Amino acid sequence: MSPEEYAARALGAICEAAGNAIAAGSGNLVGYRRLPAIVHPDLFDFFGIESASGAAEPTPRAASRNAKNPFLPFEPDAELKNTGVSEPIREAVRRWLDQPYARLESLRMEPGFA
Repeated sequence: MSPEEYAARALGAICEAAGNAIAAGSGNLVGYRRLPAIVHPDLFDFFGIESASGAAEPTPRAASRNAKNPFLPFEPDAELKNTGVSEPIREAVRRWLDQPYARLESLRMEPGFA
């Protein structure tokens, strides 16, 4: 099995398990494009996190930073990352990941999800 197939199969299995958990009423789905704005208060509320007095303000600022380099702002980069993807990766994704991911997206579009 190629590394591309292995990775796509593993991610597909993760998406399938997540879809099953969501369908059973456990968890929440958040669209990547909603980050970082959805972190506070939506995800705080979902997880039952209460902000200490005055502590809510740093959360949006922290969520607006690049997790790998906090000196840089968060910038969605999915489209940029997709431009360098090889054909073997694209084929493995089509075969093993597209269907489970599409199910997650379908579930995410249901009322109550972000």
